[in-house]
Amino acid sequence: MAKPPRIAPVDVAAASPEVRETLSALPLQLNIFRMMAHAPSSLRPLLALGTSILAEQQLDPELREYAVLLAAKAF
Repeated sequence: MAKPPRIAPVDVAAASPEVRETLSALPLQLNIFRMMAHAPSSLRPLLALGTSILAEQQLDPELREYAVLLAAKAF
């Protein structure tokens, strides 16, 4: 049985207009983005960083995935 999240994702309908606009513009509606929306001033910079890492890097995809896994393991 899955555990409920420790912090509930942001309710998009109750979010500020800026957060609602940012979240609605995303191609995928994932809970990770709604969790990041708890820090509205950091939401767009975090999305830009994620886009840069996942879509604009020049790393070989296997090497990039290895780096992501190593970083995740550190936490």
